[in-house]
Amino acid sequence: MLITGNEADLDRIPLNDQLTADHAHQFGLAFHELLHILKTAISGIGDLIETSVESEYHEQVHDLINLIEDGAIESEAIHGDNFSDNAGIRLELTRRLHSQTPEDLLADKCLKYSFWDAVTGYLYDRAIFETGTIDCLLDPKDTRIEFLTEADRDAFLNVRKQLDEMVDSALKIWSASRDDTDHRHDKTASLRRARVVIDTWNNAIEPLLQVDDEPKQTSSEDGATALEVDNSAARELKQLTNHKMVIELQIRAETKGGCQIHRPKKPLVNRTRILRPTLHSTVKPRRRLDRISLSSR
Repeated sequence: MLITGNEADLDRIPLNDQLTADHAHQFGLAFHELLHILKTAISGIGDLIETSVESEYHEQVHDLINLIEDGAIESEAIHGDNFSDNAGIRLELTRRLHSQTPEDLLADKCLKYSFWDAVTGYLYDRAIFETGTIDCLLDPKDTRIEFLTEADRDAFLNVRKQLDEMVDSALKIWSASRDDTDHRHDKTASLRRARVVIDTWNNAIEPLLQVDDEPKQTSSEDGATALEVDNSAARELKQLTNHKMVIELQIRAETKGGCQIHRPKKPLVNRTRILRPTLHSTVKPRRRLDRISLSSR
């Protein structure tokens, strides 16, 4: 069975024989998909997203669950006794081939990470394979990767603790005990992991995206709030509109008489706009394994 026709990059793995490297790569990719078949409740997770997450965020939550599920099933295979040591080694080799690191970046270009890039990159490093990318992103002295906006940085730092708790909780949920060699894999474990992710999304991540939904009340110099100033401006505009014809007639008359016209100034409105974090990727996709399809039944 051919999984990929691409040759393994020998510069990324500690092997010097192309045939051996290609065989290990093929095995790793096939084994990863086998783990999903054994351990992931694909249709159940799809139903859970459908009923627990707003439709506009289904894709984002799917991505988060897929990251956690990849980390969980591979961690079980590597650290448990259900599979041989060779299986774990080949999974790690495959991750080395498919993971982008800061060393892959061009030295003369700065990569801009959105909030979503930071979240997904952080989960990849914490749950699946450590690349050092987020350490680079958070290092103010390292200019190879930076946040797209301050809003993206603030949002990520605000949710980082909850992401750590989500990873720690989800990776403790195993579908098979460490000493179970009968391969009786409990797919409901993947549903419990998905619920951990969805709870984190609903309680920690999605609220960050709603910061600009409600109008912000900020005080002006005379103590009035922005909403009060807006209402006052609206009333004055209405009055001006009602007397539009009168004003126009006055302007024409005074202009003919050589008078200078002093038009009324519009009231100043003191607004505070809070930028939302960026909920899409602004960088080229990391060389990851394909995500699971939740539409499969």
